[in-house]
Amino acid sequence: MQLRLLKVYRPIWDWGERYVQLIGGYGSGKSFHAVALMLTKMVSNRNVHFLMVRNTIKAVAESIWDEAKHVAEVGGISHHFKFLKNPYRILCPRTNSRATAFGCMEGSNSEFGSLTKGKKGVAEITDAIIDEADEIPEYFFDLIDGRCRSSISGQPNQIILCYNPPIKQNWIPQRWFKKGSFMPEFKSPYIFENKSFDARTKKEIISKTLVIRTNYLHNKHLPPQTAAIYEGYKKTNYDMYLAGVKAEWGSKFRGVYFSPSGYKEGVIPDDIRGVIYCDPNLAKKGKGDTTAIVKAGTDHDFIYIKDVFVKNTTKGSDLAHQITLMQDDDFRYIGFDGNMGQEGMWSEIIALSGYEKELISNIEYKKYHTNELVKTAQYLWDSGKIIFPVGFKDTLMGEAFLEQLYAFAGKTNTKKNQHDDAPDALCCAIQFLFEKGITFMRNII
Repeated sequence: MQLRLLKVYRPIWDWGERYVQLIGGYGSGKSFHAVALMLTKMVSNRNVHFLMVRNTIKAVAESIWDEAKHVAEVGGISHHFKFLKNPYRILCPRTNSRATAFGCMEGSNSEFGSLTKGKKGVAEITDAIIDEADEIPEYFFDLIDGRCRSSISGQPNQIILCYNPPIKQNWIPQRWFKKGSFMPEFKSPYIFENKSFDARTKKEIISKTLVIRTNYLHNKHLPPQTAAIYEGYKKTNYDMYLAGVKAEWGSKFRGVYFSPSGYKEGVIPDDIRGVIYCDPNLAKKGKGDTTAIVKAGTDHDFIYIKDVFVKNTTKGSDLAHQITLMQDDDFRYIGFDGNMGQEGMWSEIIALSGYEKELISNIEYKKYHTNELVKTAQYLWDSGKIIFPVGFKDTLMGEAFLEQLYAFAGKTNTKKNQHDDAPDALCCAIQFLFEKGITFMRNII
């Protein structure tokens, strides 16, 4: 293979342990080298079976599959491979190796069935490459990790993760990087160990992970014009600059409706009145949509977000209990999302929870549509009229809430794997304030 490999990535070719993580900014070459490693393993070893993982098959086709085709062409090894569509896969007939596209969020695809239902093919999975790994749910990583176990290739099983640094609350920094309090240095390979226990042999098992962190400065092949564009993000989009250029924990999303520049903190007055609005969801396995609750009030000049809750709720009683903790005499009006038949379901859940008698007022079920309300919320946000408590963005709940706000691009455009419960709750809480006659803001127009 005649490839101009960057020196910083060479350790991954000598790494024989299970996990490889390539953390990098835009133009760092991480995806190119991850795919090159996959093709090297396929052309050098018999019976290798890679899963190419993204949230959707389309995303795999536009990233890993397409990048592999490019790498094979520039490396002069295209003749060893067949790049096939419908379904997307890569074959290496000489070694009987292959790579199969897998979309985590597409439950109907055949590979999903193989992974979850034990159909033929599970035992043959040897390796996986996961691009934009921070975007897939942790549940699917665990699922894939457990299925990469075949010894048919005679080589160690390996999982390669590529990603731009997400915010600290993402499952990757929470799982591997001391909950986001640690970030490896640039260029120098970092190795960390995880200890587990084999109940069969009653012995301690140590798994090792190789981490390489880079940004565009480590890629000498990047065109100067592109490097200049990346540096320009420092002025135009600092959040994108931190994650995509500096390769630091942060957010690579800039809100279409809620820009980080519109975020304001201040002292919340003690004498304001307001409402509580809940966008409820049950995640019985701790996965899926979050519940978002916003406690919002006003002094007629500003809207103050006094408290928020954004978290997976596994039991209806937990949600009901949270509402009782947030309510008080000044925040006695409680609104719930009543779309899609939720009123009947949640009325029964709240009644069975035992907390209904502790509510100051009855729950009102509203059939708001966020896309119709978001422009008002955006105007208030951009005008500096929405105020959060001092230090809010530095709390775990605050960071989780703001991540969803910044990523929100409208109900139809927000990425499939991005939660939109927090922006739903915020927009609807503002409307609920208007509807209850609490908010008659001066100078809103």
